[in-house]
Amino acid sequence: MIEWIKQEKILRIFLLVSVLLAGVYFFGVKDMEVESIFDYRPKSYLLSAVIVVSLHVMKTFFVFLPLKAIFLLSGVLLPLPAALAASYVGLFAEIKLGYAIGKRYGSKRMMGLIERYPRAKNLLEQRKNRMKQVLFLSRVVPGLPVDVVSMFFGATRVDQQEYERYSLLGFTPFLWSLAVMGNAAEDPLSFAFIAPLVIMAGIVALAYLLYKRWTRIEK
Repeated sequence: MIEWIKQEKILRIFLLVSVLLAGVYFFGVKDMEVESIFDYRPKSYLLSAVIVVSLHVMKTFFVFLPLKAIFLLSGVLLPLPAALAASYVGLFAEIKLGYAIGKRYGSKRMMGLIERYPRAKNLLEQRKNRMKQVLFLSRVVPGLPVDVVSMFFGATRVDQQEYERYSLLGFTPFLWSLAVMGNAAEDPLSFAFIAPLVIMAGIVALAYLLYKRWTRIEK
């Protein structure tokens, strides 16, 4: 697992090229001007939803893919209700798959991997006394590797239903905010675009303060 993740730069280039080629093939965007990209709406919403869900599944294996970019993309490609539905389906599949992979690899391997992420390690060390809070904050505190954290929870055999419930709850403010922003991407100065941005900033700031408080008390 660790050796595989070390190759992420090569994988990133490969994946970006693949996504661009897929966009050209499926959506016919090769002749688009940059300023018209956000005006574009695909002819097939079903295909767009499949792509959003597929990106979530791919993210489990390509851990460097930005989750928030997928949330934003869903709002660009789909009407808001469909964007939310596709994002929740894809996100649920992603966290479920990450949990299963971690469960298979075992705690020893995952503990070695989590050592590479000090912020995640510090938060996860609080889980014995604050499991629900840690499950929630692990999805909100900035800088935590989403899929590595999912694998860690699977490897340590956290209650799966509780894990899924609080993970989805933690991701929800970002999922909704970014989907709304994607819908309003044609006008980035609009209230519909700026308000979710402010809300997310507030949530992240509060989560980070809680993280700092917990880790400071523990020390």
